[in-house]
Amino acid sequence: MNRILSLGLLLISAGAFAQNPTLVGESKFSNLLSASSDWRTEADFGRRVEQAGRALIGTPYVGWTLERDPKREFVFHTLEGLDCVTFVESAMAMARIAPNPRPTPNAFLRAIQQIRYRDGRVEGYLSRLHYTSDWMDDQVKRGLLQDVTASLPGAMPLQLNLGFMSSNPNLYPALRENPSLLPRLRELEKEISGRPRSFVPAPGVAAIESLLQPGDVVGFTTSVAGLDTSHVGLIAVDRNKTRRLLHASSDKKAVVLDVRLSEYMAGKSKMTGLFVVRPLLAR
Repeated sequence: MNRILSLGLLLISAGAFAQNPTLVGESKFSNLLSASSDWRTEADFGRRVEQAGRALIGTPYVGWTLERDPKREFVFHTLEGLDCVTFVESAMAMARIAPNPRPTPNAFLRAIQQIRYRDGRVEGYLSRLHYTSDWMDDQVKRGLLQDVTASLPGAMPLQLNLGFMSSNPNLYPALRENPSLLPRLRELEKEISGRPRSFVPAPGVAAIESLLQPGDVVGFTTSVAGLDTSHVGLIAVDRNKTRRLLHASSDKKAVVLDVRLSEYMAGKSKMTGLFVVRPLLAR
């Protein structure tokens, strides 16, 4: 079975497409997928993810774009402004649909749905994968990502104690409007926290950089209480084989190809280390 067909079967088997999906920036979507055809046929999927991310360089940084309607969860995505997570989602989704001769906005939104929601199903606010560790775990389970963290030299066990969202419901419109969600959210936070997990501590990141591949997704673990990560991005490899961070930067207000990964982390005192997961084609 060819890989494009197998992805299509995955999407069908994972459940019906969510109702009323919305993409803002359809003209940008069309331009991205028509202007540069070379990366669309890249056989190495990680490199294709990297190249899709590079195509988004210059997109403005805009946070909280997914908090649209506190009473209704639906697939919404904008390419006119990205935060760190929606940037990674955009690159992964574009890479998945790129080989199609005529990729459509709906195909892109279907891929976004598979990446963003637990088991690829939109079943309310808590079906969205809010914590990075849960976002990674769910896709690892479904064969969309491979967790390579534990295989990296210097990796250590990490015990999470998630609780930031349930402790700060005022920051999230859906939780403010629907406090009845909090008991289930606390259960999810406890369950996610209890899973075995590894990370590479910050002092060891420079030593493992050469083992990272184009398109790898990195989640930066944090010392902030109740959170697992404070930021995510992609690995880009330049002509000197330097592993650089490709990400939507709140500091630089745009998607940028930034400095060497370990150099970036050196300036972030609350970043304690890394998770690393590798995008896979659906099997």
